[in-house]
Amino acid sequence: MEGKILKYKAVKKRETAKVFLFCFFILLSIYLLLFNLPEFKTSTGFQKSLLSNVIVNSKNINEKSVYEKVLKTFIEYIYKEYFSPKSFLLDTFPSLLEGGVIPKVEIVDNNPVSEMKKDENANVVESQNSSKNLQIKNETSYKVDVQSILSEKPSFKKTFENPMVLIVHTHSSEAYHSNGEYIVSDTDRTQDENYNVIRVGSELKKILENKGIGVIHDKTVHDYPSYTNSYINTLKTINKNLNLYPSIQIVFDLHRDALGDADNKVKFTCEINGEKAAQIMLVCGTDSMGLEFDTWEDNLRFAMQLQDRLERCYPNLARPINLRRERFNLHATKGSLLVEVGTNGNTLDEALVSIKYLGDTMGDVINDLCV
Repeated sequence: MEGKILKYKAVKKRETAKVFLFCFFILLSIYLLLFNLPEFKTSTGFQKSLLSNVIVNSKNINEKSVYEKVLKTFIEYIYKEYFSPKSFLLDTFPSLLEGGVIPKVEIVDNNPVSEMKKDENANVVESQNSSKNLQIKNETSYKVDVQSILSEKPSFKKTFENPMVLIVHTHSSEAYHSNGEYIVSDTDRTQDENYNVIRVGSELKKILENKGIGVIHDKTVHDYPSYTNSYINTLKTINKNLNLYPSIQIVFDLHRDALGDADNKVKFTCEINGEKAAQIMLVCGTDSMGLEFDTWEDNLRFAMQLQDRLERCYPNLARPINLRRERFNLHATKGSLLVEVGTNGNTLDEALVSIKYLGDTMGDVINDLCV
């Protein structure tokens, strides 16, 4: 009898070891996937969000099996090792933890970020990263001649009663810092469209329509229940609308950026007419990763016209343009842009102030470029 028990325990140990290795390789595969797929690189917040979701949903460890305990332990290690507040601050602001003095941080083209200040109540680091003289944060190997691109203006055909602009949201659930006004998940997301980026898109639609521009605001949710296929889902929505409304020439994919983590968020702000606004960032894609995108320079040309007007009319509202290797569905039209309105550290009110001035500028630029 004792021999059978020992044999049973040995078999059980082998099974446990096999399951542990299986779980380890599955998690390793997921980890590698998250950091190599271009769709997941638009915002570092997603990787942290996914890991934190698993940890949060595994709180009652005593009620779980040994395999679930192993999974939880492994994920917590990865989370603490790579996404801790300390690791983020060390990577982003090295001198902050080493010397205690916050330096001016050069982000792009020797453009210093203004001195940061900490919002003690919200645990948010507030700063400013303004574009001057049409700065571009170029993450590709392509050389960009700013003046050459700016000198050749894009053109759009006035559609009058037909829609000209499409607004979509690849990450529909992205929300803002609430200050207790509404409930968001620990990953700064909510399905309530009154408080996520869909609300910002609704405000943009009103502003553009007041400028005489026809707008379709498609509120389709693309990141729930599956976040992985967000960009694939959005492309389907874009193509559907382009087929229904051939007059659409401009597509804005509105996002909310994510900087820091739940304990140390970073937000960029500026002041316009006495109002605090969240800074915005225009993101342009390219064919640098091998995907077909022959017209990426046309999109960049449109972004440059908009950026130039923003810098002249509302200084400090825009961060430098971000030119990326990824495509982000921006190949759909020659007037497609991904727009980051604030970060997860900004409040919804700051984002709404921002979209008011951004929308005003967008409307004027679009009307000026119409033939």
